[in-house]
Amino acid sequence: MRKRVMWTLEEAQRFCSLLEFFTSPGFGVGLTGSVLISNKSAHDIDIILYPLSSNSPLNDIDVLKEILVKFGMKPLLGREEVTKHWRKKGSLDDKHVEIWNYNGKRVDIFFLK
Repeated sequence: MRKRVMWTLEEAQRFCSLLEFFTSPGFGVGLTGSVLISNKSAHDIDIILYPLSSNSPLNDIDVLKEILVKFGMKPLLGREEVTKHWRKKGSLDDKHVEIWNYNGKRVDIFFLK
């Protein structure tokens, strides 16, 4: 059985602050989900990446994904795979969510436009 890697609120805050530095000036980073509510998670952290200006050429999501890779993150499941999983469970949700990995820890990313 694979050991779960814990995210604490303090680690998540440091992660978000550092990621915000890498994604600016085009994008901001928000923390949400169980780590924010319960101060920890043995599963993942949920972050929101959003453009700081809808009119800026810096808010290209493909450029953002390149930045995430340079930051040290690895994509695990893209939007299509996440959506297929939701459909199997009966959900019609259409958010842009992807699952990534950072230093062996899962990061669920909600991309806003």
